[in-house]
Parts: sequence; C-alpha cells; structure tokens
Amino acid sequence: MLMHPYLNVPYNPSVEHFLGGFDIYDREESLGVELSAYDPECPSDRECLISRFIVKRFAALSYRHKFVLFFVLREA
Repeated sequence: MLMHPYLNVPYNPSVEHFLGGFDIYDREESLGVELSAYDPECPSDRECLISRFIVKRFAALSYRHKFVLFFVLREA
C-alpha cells in the first residue's frame, strides 16, 4: 500500500488534489489578487496557472505518487 509522503496514512488522492493550489480561503489579499491577474479562458494564462499552481506542488512527490495522481486524473 502506498503511504502518504508526509503523513503516516494511506495515500488516496482525488481530483481535489489538483485544485488545492487555487484555494484562496483566508488568502484573498495575497493569492486571490495574484490569481485575479490571469484569464482562465486564455490558453497561455491557463498554461501558466497550471504550471505555477498545480505542477510545482507535485515536484517533490515520488514517481509512484505522481503515477497514482495521474491515474486519478485520467479516471475523472
């Protein structure tokens, strides 16, 4: 069983793991302002958002954790 990289619990990711980088709860003045500068309908802005706020969060994970994440994404 694959364990969470930072906790001693099983690793069961969901699609919400990909959206966590956009959570501005209690950070409206910092992250909210930064995100408001992007247009999610613009392909180049979308690419920047995905690379900065989603992909970089997973850089420290092992290839096994990344494989499980992308399997979840494919299933969704």
